[in-house]
Amino acid sequence: MPDRWTPQHPRRTVTARREEWSSAVRVAVVDDDEIARSLLARRLADAQCGVVLCAEAASGQAGVHAAERTAPDVAIVDWSMPDMDGAEATAAIRAVSGGTQVVGWTSLRDPHAYRAFLEAGAARVFAKDEVGALIRYLRGAAAPTAPPGRGRPGSG
Repeated sequence: MPDRWTPQHPRRTVTARREEWSSAVRVAVVDDDEIARSLLARRLADAQCGVVLCAEAASGQAGVHAAERTAPDVAIVDWSMPDMDGAEATAAIRAVSGGTQVVGWTSLRDPHAYRAFLEAGAARVFAKDEVGALIRYLRGAAAPTAPPGRGRPGSG
């Protein structure tokens, strides 16, 4: 089955053929805003950037459990969530899944939030209106120069 957004399945995930999972960058999206999660998942699928969505979570704690369960290559984490902020979620995800790179994703243009994300272990921080830059970042992780198996942003 090709990577596609399927409107018939409102609670969908980006799908890929089994053989694509070994070389694709596996991504988890952690955001309490269902519309933001859905739109990002759609943009990732439409971009065909070598990314497979392996988990979605609607809270920081659910994101921590998802990261522990699925060990994604990248977790894209929102700043504002009801149960914990992005920095707390970043630190917790890194603690349970040390190989997971965390990318902060926020609608805030607050230097404090950016700094807190980075101090908690995030590799990068993107504003939510910078989806194109986020996709380019992930595309770089999926480039053929990435290590065999599971490419990681910032490596190579």
